[in-house]
Amino acid sequence: MRVHTNFISEEEYLAQMKSGALLNPRIDSTFKALFTQPTEESRNALHSFLEAATERKITSVELTANEAPAAFENQRGVSYDILCIFDDGKPANLEMMAFNQQYPYGKRAEYQVARLENSIEKNTALENWAIFLKEADNPKKTGIIQKLTETEAGLMNAKQSLSSISTDRDLWVEQFHQEIHDRDYRSGIAAAEDRGIAIGVEQGRSEAKLEAARNMLADNMPESTVAKYTDLPIETVQQLAAKLQPVAK
Repeated sequence: MRVHTNFISEEEYLAQMKSGALLNPRIDSTFKALFTQPTEESRNALHSFLEAATERKITSVELTANEAPAAFENQRGVSYDILCIFDDGKPANLEMMAFNQQYPYGKRAEYQVARLENSIEKNTALENWAIFLKEADNPKKTGIIQKLTETEAGLMNAKQSLSSISTDRDLWVEQFHQEIHDRDYRSGIAAAEDRGIAIGVEQGRSEAKLEAARNMLADNMPESTVAKYTDLPIETVQQLAAKLQPVAK
């Protein structure tokens, strides 16, 4: 089931769980739960994902909770420190998180996935993981998800882990509130941008009127006529005229 654009009640939203819908793995709480369950499927999925992301073989993975500030009330933390040991014995400390940063990750991901969907066999492991994370909860993409899970055991484990946690009511509640939070954030940004554009247009019009008035006054047009044609207050036109007088002399 895809993220809703029409925000229904929480009760109606949670009814999706009974229909067998999958949680959105791009939601912070789901992303964490997908890879941190005490199950073999979840551990295998994390191992596979990390190998794809680092493009290196990993011999062991150790998770340590590193809770980050919540984005909205009652949100569970979504950050983990991961100690990896690569096959050459070298360690690496990674941080796993799914917070949105000031970067168009969503649009970039959509662009990349659009290029990948018709060539699964030629994709890198990380590219296939990108498709999985973007489309796993999309009922229209069950075919491509099925193909992905058939190509790699780690993706199959990820699908199994996601299916398992998608019966967790608390995660559905968190997803509902996260979507509400994201919607309100996007609405606020859009409103601010609209206000900024409106203010900019109005400022541009005002400056154009002032410039036209200056030109008319420089051509010795009467102040009353200038005010009439530019729709500026007569006091403003008089002030402009006073500033131009030294230039005229």
